[in-house]
Amino acid sequence: MKKNEIKVAKTARYYTLNENRNIDTILYVLHGYAQLASKFIEEFDYLKNTNVLVVAPEGLSLLYGKERTPVSSWMTSYDRENEINDYINYLNSLDERIKQKYPNSKIIKLGFSQGVSTLMRWVISCKNKQLELHLCCGSIPPEIAKNDRFINKVKTLYYYYGKNDRLMKEDQFKLAIKKLNQLELNPSITRFDGIHEIPAICHGNIKTYLK
Repeated sequence: MKKNEIKVAKTARYYTLNENRNIDTILYVLHGYAQLASKFIEEFDYLKNTNVLVVAPEGLSLLYGKERTPVSSWMTSYDRENEINDYINYLNSLDERIKQKYPNSKIIKLGFSQGVSTLMRWVISCKNKQLELHLCCGSIPPEIAKNDRFINKVKTLYYYYGKNDRLMKEDQFKLAIKKLNQLELNPSITRFDGIHEIPAICHGNIKTYLK
């Protein structure tokens, strides 16, 4: 048996909030495993009627979740490298589209759960600089090492993890924090009283940044 590959066009979905306002900040929000961007973006409704464009890309892989409802994933371990390359190309193309319309905006990026790994891989390849990053309840990809590709890209990095998170254990969070320190990204670490979720303090830090 021989494995063969072919590149094909694929329709990707993303959702936005405040697209027709006078935008000065772009907030990318990357959902976790088995979520939909259309639902995930609702968590940022508090930014309605502000000058923040919220952009929620959706993972390219659809599957059935609980009760046979469609949900999305950024990747699986099967054909891993191609899936990573596909979503990085997708996110970079989306970023180019957004920047054409809002070229001088500040950029914040948030990843939740599986979206944390997705975001960190994207940061390495993107052209954005002086980013504020918010990483919530997720792992840092094992293949990412300290290198010059992070220089000038990350200005501020927050990492949040819940005391009662059942999907990520304490040792997994410690490993993620160790990895961030090895990358010399000077993370601000917050352990919050909660579960596998975006904590209120994360939303508060975003609001503070926007003032």
